[in-house]
Amino acid sequence: MKLQQLLELTDEEALAQVQANAKRARTLKKQNSKPFDATKTDMPFYDKLLHSTSEDYTSKVVWMRPKDYVFKAADGFNTSYATLEKQRKSTTKVQKYVEMLQQGKTFPMLVLEYRADGKFKQEGLHRAFAAIEVGYTKIPVFIVTQK
Repeated sequence: MKLQQLLELTDEEALAQVQANAKRARTLKKQNSKPFDATKTDMPFYDKLLHSTSEDYTSKVVWMRPKDYVFKAADGFNTSYATLEKQRKSTTKVQKYVEMLQQGKTFPMLVLEYRADGKFKQEGLHRAFAAIEVGYTKIPVFIVTQK
């Protein structure tokens, strides 16, 4: 917006403009901050795979929307997003993680593991729901697949 246009705004319009700009600035800050550390999972088995090769597993770090993580976890558990949301989103753990994220705490990345025998493991649903709540657009996920 040009200076002349700003000067012609009413007080209410100017306030709305300032609030919109502040909201955009907060969103950009969230998108550019690093609430999740893509170099570790804090679980020895996965951290070893993260930093070495394995004959039994393939692995990679993928940046995805937190909501996509929840969908993949729901699929792995053979349930729905809505079911996981109902079971886990309103827990005190999620609210604690929301507060920690808002305070600038950094968490280890989330994990999805697909085993050869069809079993599925995940680590991070509460953190994913907290990231959704705070408004993060991408989080690192360590995806492990047994050969």
